[in-house]
Amino acid sequence: TFDGGLGIVQDGNHSWISATWSSTPALTKSFMNTYLMLDGTPYTDQAGYATKPFTEEFINRDHRVAQTIFTPGFKRITGGQGIPVPPDFTVGITGYQPRKFMLDDTRSDNVDVSDNNIILFRFAEVLLNYAEAKAELGTLTDDDWSKTVGKLRSRAGITGGLNTKPATVDTYMQQRYFPDISDPVILEIRRERATELCLEGFDWNDVMRWKAGKLLEKKYDGIYIPQLEVLYDFSDDGKPDVVFSTDPNYVGPQGVFTLFVGPIMSNGAASNYQLDDDGHTLIYLKTEQKVWEDKLYFHPIPALDLVKNPNLGQNPGW
Repeated sequence: TFDGGLGIVQDGNHSWISATWSSTPALTKSFMNTYLMLDGTPYTDQAGYATKPFTEEFINRDHRVAQTIFTPGFKRITGGQGIPVPPDFTVGITGYQPRKFMLDDTRSDNVDVSDNNIILFRFAEVLLNYAEAKAELGTLTDDDWSKTVGKLRSRAGITGGLNTKPATVDTYMQQRYFPDISDPVILEIRRERATELCLEGFDWNDVMRWKAGKLLEKKYDGIYIPQLEVLYDFSDDGKPDVVFSTDPNYVGPQGVFTLFVGPIMSNGAASNYQLDDDGHTLIYLKTEQKVWEDKLYFHPIPALDLVKNPNLGQNPGW
């Protein structure tokens, strides 16, 4: 997807960093909670995990967290220097802004020239496909686990649970995502597939294959905000960079991004950024009602094909 000599470029970096050029992709807190600790234990086993601030929730976590989103201490190159940068809430709307596939140098942020290749196929997908197929057949062995999920987790810095398949259900994964799954192996393979292949275009097909469309009705939950109108240093450079308020007239100090999280903006319109009922968790599009329809598990039969052959019939719901 890139060849400087032939002038073949792509605009992927611009899509990740621009609030107007892209669909402003961002990850949810519920998903970020699924990344393991470095010792292989669930993050959600940590006391007070749900109320940890952004500046603390990535300590001793799976290295893929910092390879996937902006985390405290993340730097980008500006003018030849590495500069710590916080999440941009106009792009990373939940506070968990993707950095995967983003170029290190900011020179490409506002131009449609990216000199990095786009992943089309990689070995991690092969390993995960193999692991999932064997798990669904009920034939996955400890050796299979070690050679697939264990290898991927070891590469991400995880030290525990690499050589034997799990025997205990992670209740967070089960309750939040797959209440009908009681096999701990399948739950962990789905976790691994999501974290390893995050943002690589597999999510829709996975949801279809797992018949998990109802997940799309879940709210877009973001970071936990301990206090309003308190300055936060999300870039970990010793200087505050963001403040949150429910007062539409509040303005933070110069150089600090102010995010309004009240329900109604000064012009009377509903705010896209609001707080959950706990008064602390950021929610994007809180009032938007999302409804899943089972017909979406199937594509409609094209009208032209039905004209050619009425005996085909239409898929349910279409």
